[in-house]
Amino acid sequence: MELRKYWEIIWRRKGIVIGSFLIILTTAIIMANVATPVYEANAKVLIEQSNALTSLLARLNLPVNNQPPPQTGETYTTEIALAQINTILEKLISNLNLKSRKGEKIKVNEIPFSIVYLIFPQPYISVEQYQDSDILQITGGSTDRAEAARIANELSKLYIDDTINKVREDFKVTRLIVENKIKGVKEEYYRALLEKKDFMIKEATINLEEEIKQLIGYLIDLKNEYKNTEVAIAQADESIALIEKKIDGKEHASSNLINNMESKLNDLLVEVSGMKIKFSEEHPDVLQLNKEIETITRLLRDRMETPMSEKEVSIAPIYEELVRNLKDAYINKAVAEIKRGVLKQYIAKSQDELLKIPSKSTKRSEIDLLLSVNQDIYKNLLTYMTQADIVEQVTLSNIKLVEAAYEPDAKKPYFPKKVLSYGLGIFLGLFCGLFLAFFIEYISIKEESKG
Repeated sequence: MELRKYWEIIWRRKGIVIGSFLIILTTAIIMANVATPVYEANAKVLIEQSNALTSLLARLNLPVNNQPPPQTGETYTTEIALAQINTILEKLISNLNLKSRKGEKIKVNEIPFSIVYLIFPQPYISVEQYQDSDILQITGGSTDRAEAARIANELSKLYIDDTINKVREDFKVTRLIVENKIKGVKEEYYRALLEKKDFMIKEATINLEEEIKQLIGYLIDLKNEYKNTEVAIAQADESIALIEKKIDGKEHASSNLINNMESKLNDLLVEVSGMKIKFSEEHPDVLQLNKEIETITRLLRDRMETPMSEKEVSIAPIYEELVRNLKDAYINKAVAEIKRGVLKQYIAKSQDELLKIPSKSTKRSEIDLLLSVNQDIYKNLLTYMTQADIVEQVTLSNIKLVEAAYEPDAKKPYFPKKVLSYGLGIFLGLFCGLFLAFFIEYISIKEESKG
């Protein structure tokens, strides 16, 4: 029943409905065919996010942004804003000499897209993420098809160049920091080398470990020789006691010549004992001293005499042998005692040298540790420098133009779209016609009710 009333109203006011419909449709048709066509060209730029620089800075213990990485939407909101910063837009306007519809140079704040530019056309740009991908779509709009393509391509180029320059600047700063660190480490390394050199010269050491080994071996040999000397002294004392007992306490004397020879022999024994500690038995000096000792010993044996009654007479053969053996025992004991004294001195000196080893070793370890640490740091910094170069190249390759804009088809302007305009004209015409029909009907009923 209600629909029938609506139909009666429409039929009664059909003139208004048809008139409104025709007027709006005709206007849409005229506008679609008369309006200046606006063309759009699209360029696509690939942007792949990379945390390589942040990772490198973290390994270098340099300050980095500790904030969590932005989500995809936030990332591209930032990139879209960076593509439309004033410096880039100023270069775009200047490079392409873009003019407004009044023929004046476009201002920076006038070039971003506005729907007004479809009705009153002028060059514009638009940047947006392409279908939730890692691609930015950069759009250039103009009434000139070629200019639209130029706008999109030029803005893409300026944006890529600006991003690359920023990346290079970041890596330049990082590289400068690494180079300064390398310089500091090299200075520390050279300082440690000089300290090691001074230490080696001052302590007269080259290979401390080998010197310790040799010193300990030398000290062991000295102590073994000292023990052997003690045994030799004990044996000499035993021989002296036995021989003196056989001689029954008879005194023996020697002439002044023998006394002088004995004194000379003692001096030679002391000298040869010291030489044997420093040199081998085959050393020329040791051989010469041994030869002199042999000569004096032989002469002493030949000239040994003992007093009988009040004048000197030759000793009986049996006593002569005993006296010779006694003399040898005393000589051996004297030599052993002299040698023991010399060995004590050398043992004490070697022990003193050994006591100095811990402090030397500690100082040497400190220097070696400093050298080792600086070497490792230097190698790591060189590695980081190489990595920085690689990371820079990788990061620069993450942004590139994947599709350049081309001139749009002259038959397919972005605005106006004739089919869409015709459909919109039909819809608006029917809507406005029906609205006017029911509105006039409503006014008529109100007036009749008042009358």
